[in-house]
Amino acid sequence: MDIGDQAPRFRVEIKRNAEKQEFGMNMEAMAKILIGIGLFIILAGIMLYALARLGVYGVKIPGDIYIKRENFSFYFPIVSCLVISLLLTLIINLIGRR
Repeated sequence: MDIGDQAPRFRVEIKRNAEKQEFGMNMEAMAKILIGIGLFIILAGIMLYALARLGVYGVKIPGDIYIKRENFSFYFPIVSCLVISLLLTLIINLIGRR
């Protein structure tokens, strides 16, 4: 047995193990993200269900566009969208600073 024959095989095995570990870490991170998204969707569903049971179906903030005609009605919650966007931005930034 020559030492030169064993060295290249050892290097290849180290490289393959490093690739497997890197791939595994990416899969773990993706799994955590998917679990987090799933929990968020479940919590949002529970919250919407609870609000519907309480009789809160929609909040109309001053500044939302609402047009009602004889056979036509149009509602565009522009201010509500801005408020929700601002709140989500703040929450995501606070979570991301950990």
